[in-house]
Amino acid sequence: MSAFAIVLALASPPIEPPIGAVSHNEMRAALNDCGLHHLRITYESDLQSDMVWINDTQVTDGQLECAFLAQDGTGYLLDWHQTIRPRYHSISSVFWQEREMASAETYFAYRPELGTVPIRAAGQSELDFAREIERFCGGIAAGFTSYEYGTITISADWLLAHPIDGDETFGCMMNAFAIRNLKFGFIGNGLAAQEP
Repeated sequence: MSAFAIVLALASPPIEPPIGAVSHNEMRAALNDCGLHHLRITYESDLQSDMVWINDTQVTDGQLECAFLAQDGTGYLLDWHQTIRPRYHSISSVFWQEREMASAETYFAYRPELGTVPIRAAGQSELDFAREIERFCGGIAAGFTSYEYGTITISADWLLAHPIDGDETFGCMMNAFAIRNLKFGFIGNGLAAQEP
């Protein structure tokens, strides 16, 4: 799951069934039905999630789609053999992008008073466009974005100053980014710790 999908889930009402309703045996059976048989399923306390390690190395795109759908909404995380992982991420990102777009469209459909999300002008930089979205979302959105390590990201200073749980500004920004396909990343603690 992309970082964007995780954040979007925080900013949007839940639409998935409750997590944890699928046992390890049920998940194994569902993945076996996809033709996957080299599986190890564990609970990873560090991630606080059930993890499926899939070591099949001859896998079709159809099997990758099947596996994504089998785990979807269950809370299970899938990890693949290193030769398969990039293909799985490409396939799963298509599903997530469709959902992010649908969720964003729903978000703005329920908030017609916000108007139409701005469209990026030809030649407009990503940061300038992100700032335009900040103005669109109004309120405390000013300073929400920054440009670090070659990517648009959420400003750490903004996050420290504004709680995001249930905040409409955060939801507006994340959904506007989704609907206009403005990609951004998260600068993690590990990267920040590398600074001199």
